[in-house]
Amino acid sequence: MGSVAGLRARVARLERATRPRVGFFTSAYGSFDAFEAETMAEVEAGKLDRDDMAVVLFALRKWEDSDPVADGRWQFKKGSRSA
Repeated sequence: MGSVAGLRARVARLERATRPRVGFFTSAYGSFDAFEAETMAEVEAGKLDRDDMAVVLFALRKWEDSDPVADGRWQFKKGSRSA
């Protein structure tokens, strides 16, 4: 029966690996749109610079939406601080 348990564990790992992964903004804010709305509220309140945040939000959305392989995830190599 040990081989059956091992096979089940392997199938579970494979299934987890093929599932779409939730991006950073989706896990933290529910969606990128929610993050953008919260950020724009802070811009309107004068806490953040309008011009700077427009560029930052554009870049983050492009990054989140443009990498189908990574599903928008922030990937880091193990043992490394850089992407």
